[in-house]
Parts: sequence; C-alpha cells; structure tokens
Amino acid sequence: MSADISWLENRINGDGAPLIIDGGMGTDSPMVRALRDCGKPIIGAINGPAVTGGFELALACDFLYAAEGARFADTHARVGLLPGWGLSQKLGRLIGINRAREASLTGNFINAETAMTWGLVNKVCSPESLIEETLAAAQQIAESNPQTISAMRSLMNDGDLLPLGEALELEGARGIAYLEEADFSQMGNRLEALKNRSKKG
Repeated sequence: MSADISWLENRINGDGAPLIIDGGMGTDSPMVRALRDCGKPIIGAINGPAVTGGFELALACDFLYAAEGARFADTHARVGLLPGWGLSQKLGRLIGINRAREASLTGNFINAETAMTWGLVNKVCSPESLIEETLAAAQQIAESNPQTISAMRSLMNDGDLLPLGEALELEGARGIAYLEEADFSQMGNRLEALKNRSKKG
C-alpha cells in the first residue's frame, strides 16, 4: 500500500518514523517504476477487496480480471492522505472523471459488476475460475511475438501520457523504426497460425 497501516497506527501513537523511504511514492517510486518498466504484460486477478494502496496497485496492471466478490475503494480522503502511485490521474481516465471524483471523495466501494460496466475491469469471473481464466489470457498473449508485445506495451503506456497528437507521432516514429528492424523470415508461420485461428472463430 502507498501508506502502510502499521505506519499510520505508529504515527498516531507518536512514532515519527518517516513514511517515505527511498522514494516510496511518486511516478519514479521503485514499485511504480518496476511495474512500468516490466517487459511483460501484467494481468491483475482481483479476488476480494482492492482498497486504497491495493487499488493503486491494481491500476498499475495492464488490465484486470475480477472475481464476482471483488470490490474496489479509494479511502485516501477518509484516512487523510493523497494518492502517490497514480490513482488520482488513472482512475478518471478509465471510468470518467465524475465517477472517479465520486469514488475518491466518498470512499465508497465499487463492486465487480459495476467496475466492469465502467471499464475498470475487463472481465468478471467466478472465484473458482478467476485464476484459470487469467492464465488463459496470459497464454493467448504468450502466443504472440514477445518482442512485439513488449514494444506494443511500451508504446501504449508512453502514448497514454501524451496528448493525442503527440502520441500519434510517437506511434508513427516507433512503427517505422520497428518495421525497419523486423525479421520477416518469421512472419510466414505467424500469418499461417493467425489464419487458422480466425477459421476457428
């Protein structure tokens, strides 16, 4: 969590130990940087409550699957803190700024079905099938070219931080550069596999 509960309890009881150690918050914090710079997609499987720092961790994933009983809540305001891992900026971009304001200012829970309707969660699963369905999605990703997956993920994440015009220019520049270095000898088999997959529906 962005603010450890034990730290809060100690602080309330008079322990002045610092909360932020080695840049623990902000866009360059070790946790945010590790998830952002990971070369592979990160699928969040949420089975239970994802609250405050846990909610921020979920938002750092590439996309989310949730069990039917999963719930999300931002309680920063109720505790008396501000987010430090991106929640105040990411949530509004995912579910709309008015819904994000309501969620963060009230601290109320968002259930799994509502989260999917709002675009926060990609899929709602039974608790029993959550991990199986998450791993199935991971397997589908693994069937694609790993270098392209990594480059696509970086392009989407970097572009998300830019205005649309600049993001489109970034896509064009990286697309051309990637095409110039592409190994076309490997594409025949991939195209054939893609045709077979489309026939299966």
